[in-house]
Parts: sequence; structure tokens; C-alpha cells
Amino acid sequence: MTNVPDTLGSCDLLAGLPPEGIAEAARLATVRSFSEGQTIYRKGSSQKTLAVIESGSVRVNAISGAGKELTLMICGPGNWFGDGVFWEDTPRLYGAVAHESTRLIEFRSDTFVRLLDAFPECYPVIVRQLGQRLRAALMVIEDDALRGIPARLARRLLFIATFQHGNPEPPVSLRLTQEQLGSMLGISRQAAYRALQVLLGEDLIEFRYGVIHLKDREGLEAFIARE
Repeated sequence: MTNVPDTLGSCDLLAGLPPEGIAEAARLATVRSFSEGQTIYRKGSSQKTLAVIESGSVRVNAISGAGKELTLMICGPGNWFGDGVFWEDTPRLYGAVAHESTRLIEFRSDTFVRLLDAFPECYPVIVRQLGQRLRAALMVIEDDALRGIPARLARRLLFIATFQHGNPEPPVSLRLTQEQLGSMLGISRQAAYRALQVLLGEDLIEFRYGVIHLKDREGLEAFIARE
């Protein structure tokens, strides 16, 4: 079991907090455990929390009108989710499900706001973090408009690798099915498989059912740029 202050201290969102701020955050937080596939919260729910992943991983999702889960992103240890705490009077825009056995360090919205008010020096870091997420969203929109499916899939794999692992040296392993990739891109499983085959042919990835290995991050970036 990891140490809560250490986990919070390694979270990019909280990097602007001084040591006494991290200690206060650890005191205010609640640790919760979820089994694989368990719902953490649903889209549209009114109660808002911000969570830092201590262990495991989380699928951020939406549910279609037909009841099908659409995976938006998969976040790993040290990452955070629950952007809704920054938006007043709006329900949650997405849901979250434990992708595997997961432990979360969680803050209620009002508690997190009080923490920020007590340590306002952390605001510049938070603004940068939100700006990075906005930039990532705009890159996805650009890819959807300008690039083919293999390049869009390559970009999404890089995003997932960053959200799950930070920026480690390759190879990076992602626990991810073709169905989940397809739902992220709004394409069929078969189309996702064909796009994976393109990346495999470029010697950028390896894959088997449920796991994708990224062999060359720089090569994936170059592939996206030339597409």
C-alpha cells in the first residue's frame, strides 16, 4: 500500500502545493477502493469529487443511448480526474469505471476548493494542467478533421500512455482492447484492428488481445506528423 502524501506529492495537478499543503490535502482526502468494472460515478450525477489514482487505472466514459459504454480515456497511477470540481452548477460531463482493481484518493468539491483557497500559490500549476488538457482535446478535434484512422489511433495511444504512465522510456504496455480503442475513435472493432495493423507494419507497436505495446514513441509522433 502506497503512502497518501507521497502519491499526492507526485500528482502534477498538486505540484504547486507546499509541503504543508500536501500534508493538509492528505488530511482532508478520503481513500476509496474499487474492484475491476465497478462504477465510480455516472455521467450526469450532481455530486462532484476530484480523485488522484493511487493504484490501478480508471476508464473515463460516456454511455450511448443504446446503453453502450464509450471509452474516452484511461488514466493510471498518479493521474487525476474529476475536472467538474472546477465548473460550478453543472452535472458531471462523463462517468468513470475502475479499469482494474483501483484505489483512489478523493476530495469532495467543496473540500478541494477550500484547499485551493488556503494555498493560492497552487493556482498557476492548476491553470497549466487545465490548459494542457484543453490542448489535448483540441489536438483530438484536429486529428478527427484532418487525419486518417491510423494517425488518429496513434495519437490516442500516445495520450493513453501519457495518462497511464507519464513519459516512460519504451516499450510501454497498455491494457486496452480493440473494442475500447474503437469506441474512443467512434469506429468499429474491425477498423481499429486494420489501423493497428498499419502501425504494426511500421514496427511502431506490438499487440495481442487486451494488450498493446508501444515500441517507438518518437516514431509514432513522426507517423502522425507525416499523415
